[in-house]
Amino acid sequence: MAEINVKVSAEAFRFNKFSDWVNGAGSLFEIAELKDRDVLCVDARGRICLTGREFIRARDDGSFPIVVYRALCGG
Repeated sequence: MAEINVKVSAEAFRFNKFSDWVNGAGSLFEIAELKDRDVLCVDARGRICLTGREFIRARDDGSFPIVVYRALCGG
């Protein structure tokens, strides 16, 4: 497996448990004025989580928290 380093901005928020994501994702994104394309979600094992499938994988293998970072895009 290849490994790369990615630079991100400040942590926007985190989901400590799967239920935090299920019950609060919409509100947290709204409060932070972010869209899903504006962030990078990373689980406790360093894997990027883009879809619900990855959040479920993190739940099933104990990889929470998932930290949501503001993405650095552009110059």
